[in-house]
Order: sequence, then C-alpha cells, then structure tokens
Amino acid sequence: MTQKLTRRTFMKQAGLAGIGLALASCATPAAQPAASSDEAGAPSQYKVTEIIAPSWWAPHEIEGAEASFNSTFKEQTGLTVKYDFIGSDFDAKVFTNLASGTPYDVITFNADRVPQYLERGILRSIDDLVERDGYDLSNFVDGALEQWTHDGELYGLTADMGSFHCYFNKALFEAAGLEAPSPLDDWSWDDLLEWSKALTVRDGDQITQYGFAADTNWNWEIWPNTNGEYVFDEGITKSLLDSDAAIQAYDFYQSLMYEENVAVKPGSIQTGVNELFLAGQLAIMMNGTWQVGWLRSKKEEVSFNWDVGVQPYGSAVGADGWLVPNFTAGWVIPNNAPDVDASWEAVKFYAGDTFAEDVMFTALSGLPTTKSALDGAWYAQWPDNPPEGLTPEFYGKLLEHGAPRRHLRFDLGSEVNASMNKLELIYSNEEEPANLLPGLAEEVNAGLATRPWNS
Repeated sequence: MTQKLTRRTFMKQAGLAGIGLALASCATPAAQPAASSDEAGAPSQYKVTEIIAPSWWAPHEIEGAEASFNSTFKEQTGLTVKYDFIGSDFDAKVFTNLASGTPYDVITFNADRVPQYLERGILRSIDDLVERDGYDLSNFVDGALEQWTHDGELYGLTADMGSFHCYFNKALFEAAGLEAPSPLDDWSWDDLLEWSKALTVRDGDQITQYGFAADTNWNWEIWPNTNGEYVFDEGITKSLLDSDAAIQAYDFYQSLMYEENVAVKPGSIQTGVNELFLAGQLAIMMNGTWQVGWLRSKKEEVSFNWDVGVQPYGSAVGADGWLVPNFTAGWVIPNNAPDVDASWEAVKFYAGDTFAEDVMFTALSGLPTTKSALDGAWYAQWPDNPPEGLTPEFYGKLLEHGAPRRHLRFDLGSEVNASMNKLELIYSNEEEPANLLPGLAEEVNAGLATRPWNS
C-alpha cells in the first residue's frame, strides 16, 4: 500500500464497532526502578527484549524508524523495536491483540483515538513515569500534549504533528510564464483559481496536466479553515457547517472541480494525487506534511524542481486570517503491557531528538512537536534533499496559523461521524453546499446533543 492510501484509510476510520475487552481490569505491571546509565546496555534489566508497536506507517517510514531504534536505542537499552504494519481495520486488530496473551508493548495512533481507547480501559496514564524520571514536558510546543491529556491525566507523548500545506511544481509554473509563490508568501483563492486555469492543459476533452488537486477530502476542516472558520464550536456542542464562511469555502472547492474543471475530481484518475504530482502532471498539490518524506523517498524519480508553500486564504479573511488544521500522532502504553519500563523507554526515545533527527524529518517529515526539534531544523536538508523552503520559518508559520482539529479529544460516535461523511456529496457534486450544509448542520447538532459531554 502506498503511504497516501494507508494514512488516508486510517484517518477516515471513525470508531469501529466495539470489541468487548475487559482490559480495564487488567493489572498494570509494577513500575521498575529506572536504570542507571552504566546499566543501560544490559538487556536483563527488562522483562522483554523486543518492543512491538502496531503502525499504519508506510514501508519507507517503518524502515527508517526501525533503523533508528535498532541502532542508538538498542545500544542504550539492549532492546529492539519492531513495527507491526496494519493496513486496515486498525482498531479492531489492536483490540484483538490486546486481549491476547502477547499484547503490544506500545500503541501508535493519532490523538483522536484516545477517547475510544480510554472508554475501553486500555490506556495507562504516564504521569507517574514522567514524575519519577523528571521528564521535561516543557520542551513540547504549545498544544502538542493537550490532545493526549484527558481529565487532567497524560496518556501519551507525541513526536510529530500532521499539518497541511501546498506543493508546487516550479517547472510547470515557469513553462506557463508564471512564478510560484515563495514558501512564506500569503496567497488567495483568487490566485489559486487564476493559476489553476493557466496550468491546466487539455488535449481535446482529455486533461493531460492538472492545475490543482487536494488529497484532503477526509479532513472536514481544511477548506473552512482556509476561510477562517471551524466545523465545530470549541466545546463540540454544535456544528458550524451552516456558517456563511463554511458554505463559501466548500462552494469554492466544488467550483474548482466542476465549474472551472481545473482540479482533480474524486475517482477521476487511476493513480493517487501524490503520484500524479510525482509524474510531473500536477502543478499545485494541497496535501499533508508527510508527503515531503514520501517525495524524498522517490527523489531519483523526480525530474523537476519542487517546493512548498502555505495554503491559500479565503475571500472571507485576509492574509492573516487563514487557519490550517493539525493533529498529533503519538505513542501510548497499554494497561497490560508486558514491561511498562521497557515501553516507557521506547516512548521517550520516540519523542526525543535522536528519533526526530533520524526519522521524523527524513522518512516522515512531520511538523515538530518539540522545541528542540524545531530549533535543530533537521528537516531542513537543502540542497542534499528538497525542498528548499522547508525551513524553521516555514514550519513556524504553520504553527502560528495552526488550528487543532477541535473534535479530536471527543468520541463523536458513529452517528455524528456518518453525518459528517455526507460532505462527500459535495466532493462528488451530488449536492451544492448551500443546499446541503444547513440541513446537515442540524443533523449533526441532533447527534451531538446525545453525546456524554452535552447530555
């Protein structure tokens, strides 16, 4: 599976049918004394010799992560780390494993999974481990740990923040007599429309080169955010899909695809959007930060100069008003982990600078969640690796405009998720935003009213 497919599939999953697990009653292994530095290489201090972590990461990401763990981390602890790739039904397979006699040592997922796992009694708070080791939480950027904190307790650490920006094929811009915006330039929907028209090439009725494509339809917030709007209020008590700014944003995107015919429509191409960009047939791609790592892994296949830039801002806001949705990925420890201390060492290494330097900004290229990683700027690898514009200032601007997906700390439930997925009717041109969204907002509000935090 390609990275795009595995990530998109994982992120679109919205609460699988629960599998009855009585993990809440599982005894938590007693914490072992922290090892002194001169004992760090002795495997005998742990009950396990290998840490197993489920993951939806792509092959090149897993390869890079295992290489880092099984060099520096192994030298420090004597432990090896192996990723168990799960390409579909992630939650169901993890739940099944945790009910077995050989449960995972750690679990990796995006922060929106935490409420579901807490409800099943699966996760262990790490507050005692943080306090015992004097672990420095102040190194994390603002908001990074909030998504992993519930009822005042911290359940995981994060090393990367998924965010979004645009990718530009500068060669196609130049061939059309245009100049792509620099990474820090603000630019508008009007610019996007103008450039997409100029950069779309047709051979009769066949489009041979697309001006624009967004591999972001699974992310509800991304278009409203460009127009300064959210899809839920802060307390997740009501939907904002019926706001003028949200309707305007979805209408603009729909018009790019179906009225102007300059953006890739769902199901209209036989390949992925990222692969279309890789082939040099797409000028502007809106996608996740992780595509930097994927494009770097395909460096030998890229025959053109490319760079990154921020997203366009909508007509309801100025250059200062756009937002970009973000979410964190992290590692947690299950209640029945075979050896909590071994798991905790792996979690700390994952959130540390060595892993950031080896993996996060090479194989993965996520947005930094620690200040030391942001200062280290290991992701800025030009000219050895593109893009030139991946600098501390660029990531700093994404953080400045970052808007955490508000619903991540709430279990929306299957009813609300099913309603929200009706946004696909806009992407497929079956419904116009002005007709769909007011009624959809009412439907979502009815579902939200039944959720525990509102009832």
